[in-house]
Amino acid sequence: MNGVQSILTIGGMILLALISMRFNSSVLQSTSSDLDNKVYLTSFSIADNMLEKIRSKSFDQTTVSLTTTNPASLTLADSLGPDNGEVYPNFNDIDDFNGFQDSTTAPYFELYYIYCTVQYVDSNNPDLVVNYQTFYKKATITVSSPYLKHPISESEIFTLK
Repeated sequence: MNGVQSILTIGGMILLALISMRFNSSVLQSTSSDLDNKVYLTSFSIADNMLEKIRSKSFDQTTVSLTTTNPASLTLADSLGPDNGEVYPNFNDIDDFNGFQDSTTAPYFELYYIYCTVQYVDSNNPDLVVNYQTFYKKATITVSSPYLKHPISESEIFTLK
């Protein structure tokens, strides 16, 4: 083998090594994106599941057995949360979930933290949290995980009307 053939062989090996490194990098990046997507999808599923549990509850402690036409008869804004003796999963109304925290593991053993808030909101502007009783409550579920770059939040407005 002469010098030219040696240089061509070395050049070919370098080219093969560069192509191989680029291919491995692409595969690793694709795998990382797939895992990120699975973690975010699982987070949204956990939040949706929690909202579904909240949907199945009465609007307020005072409306568990009766309805009301007076918002002043509803639970005070600073008293939202579980009543004495109420423990998850035996909540009976929406605002029992205020301050609720839990954690769960998912299919790939990743850990997720769940945090719920329930607040009264203005009837004309559901983005405006108020400190008095209304016929509108906003439940916000926040899910975080060490595997998430940012926590995700989902909200839903519940109404008695």
